[in-house]
Amino acid sequence: MRVFGEEEQQIIRKINSGDGFARNLINIFESIKNLPGVRVKVNKTAMSAELLFECQNPEPSEAELQYAISEHQKIIENLILHLVLLKYLEKQDLATFFEPAQNHQQVIEFGAGAVNMPSFSMAINDEMLVKLLVQYLNKEIVPSPTLRHLEKNNFRSDEELRFVRQQRATWTAIFITFLIGLMGIYSGHQSYSFQRAQAEQSNQSTGEILSTINRGFDSLTKSEVYPHSELERIANELSEMNSTIEASLKSSLEE
Repeated sequence: MRVFGEEEQQIIRKINSGDGFARNLINIFESIKNLPGVRVKVNKTAMSAELLFECQNPEPSEAELQYAISEHQKIIENLILHLVLLKYLEKQDLATFFEPAQNHQQVIEFGAGAVNMPSFSMAINDEMLVKLLVQYLNKEIVPSPTLRHLEKNNFRSDEELRFVRQQRATWTAIFITFLIGLMGIYSGHQSYSFQRAQAEQSNQSTGEILSTINRGFDSLTKSEVYPHSELERIANELSEMNSTIEASLKSSLEE
């Protein structure tokens, strides 16, 4: 399914929200474009169309002519936008078009230009545009459930919505994985910090214990309760043990 622009979406909303014969090209075009000071005249028998520009006098002024020239192309482009969209909706079975049986009007005018004021005309020379005007001008537009569903989905197809949901699920999974990774790193950092603190505390406690023992042996040496040589051997072994423990703790902290 094609992508609809903002103006096309506005037209579709008008179709979906309209009621009865109000859902036709004339009412939708006038409600969106309004055509200030301009009327569109279509002759179905002659297969011709023109734009009638309102003016103040029987002969238009230079300013009125310049305004008509600038507006002519804009109105033509807007008509093409509406008609091409209606043709697409009909081809794709997104809307049904039918013409009321009682309507036999061959010359149709619509727009906001005053009929009781002078006007000058500028022809619509595009034969295909005139043909589409004649084809759709008087037809009522009945939107299909699919067209209503499309507007409800913000003009995205079911396939596109499924793709968007899959993309969201994928990015959500990536984000969760990334978040878990960050939590693991943070947890590891916290564990390392805890272990480092524990090691520092253990090193301090071990040093205090060894100092206490050394002080005890010093006291025993002075009191000559044990042979001096034996105390010296024990003190040396404790000193070596203390050095080994300090080196091990320092290595673990540096890692």
